[in-house]
Amino acid sequence: MTMVDDSRGTSRGRLAGKVAFITGAARGRVRAHAVMMAREGADIIAADVCAAVAETGYPATDARPDLAQTVALRRSGPGAE
Repeated sequence: MTMVDDSRGTSRGRLAGKVAFITGAARGRVRAHAVMMAREGADIIAADVCAAVAETGYPATDARPDLAQTVALRRSGPGAE
């Protein structure tokens, strides 16, 4: 991750000023990519299926740890209150 400080004292990465629209971003490899891109400064628009896992055809895994980590990252990241 490449982070630099600009003259205003804010951090930005090599994706600063970019927007990524990512489908399937709730878990797994795609979620990891979304988190990495956000850490590099991209604004993320994430979408995924809003349904019970059994109805999606996804492997039946527990997504709660991924969700908890996503919430924690959001709470500690830029713009967090």
